[in-house]
This record gives sequence, structure tokens and C-alpha cells, in this order.
Amino acid sequence: MSAIPAISSTTSASSIRNDYLKLLAAQLSNQNPMEPMDNHDMTLQMAALAELEQMENVNSSFSTLLQNFGMVQAGELIGKEVTFFPIGGDGMPSTESVSGVVTEAKLVDGDAKVVVNAHTVSLGEIVAIKEVTQPT
Repeated sequence: MSAIPAISSTTSASSIRNDYLKLLAAQLSNQNPMEPMDNHDMTLQMAALAELEQMENVNSSFSTLLQNFGMVQAGELIGKEVTFFPIGGDGMPSTESVSGVVTEAKLVDGDAKVVVNAHTVSLGEIVAIKEVTQPT
């Protein structure tokens, strides 16, 4: 009797599929020929696996949609004055707010951010937005 292959602890659908196929191959090669695996159970497992892959595809598409939406929001802030509390080196926000005009919008590690006075600021850190009036 051969050893059952190791199954990794990753969570992506492709790795789960690979782990499932390893387990299925081990089960099929070690099953009792007089009592083979039930086809109905195997079909249910394969359907659940396909459903998991589709859910991961939807999740990935939704993540991309959220990134795009964040970039649209960040882009609409260019030229506007925003106020935020800068995050310090300790990961905590400063007690003093900073205001400035947004000069750039960018995507950093999947998060939409704006650039204000050399600070890169997440949209969630912004506490006020004001239209900049041009002097006449």
C-alpha cells in the first residue's frame, strides 16, 4: 500500500483542486476493488470543486471592479483640497491634520491612493474634501 500524498494548506481554488485530485488518486489507487467508490459521491465532490472555482473567479472579478472604482474615486480628487491625518512610523495616525491639493492618483498594492504634499494617502484616511477655488 502506498503513502497518501501530502496535501498543502493553501487556499486558492487551483491549489484546492490539485490537492483534491491528489487525494482522489490516492483513494482510487487504494480502494477495495470489491467495494469501489460511489459514483454519486464522486460527482457531488467534483460539482462542489467546480463551484468553488467559480466563486474564486467571481471574487477575483469583484476585487478588480473595486480597484477600478477606487481609482475612479481617487482620480476625481485630483485638483481638490483634502484633509487627512498622516500615518506615522508606528502605524498610528498623527494628532495633527494635514491639508493639501491632490496632485496624483495611483494604485499601490491594490489600494487606490492619492498624493498630497509628498504624502501618499489611502482614500479611507481622508477626513475632508474641499473644492479649490481659483482666484480671479
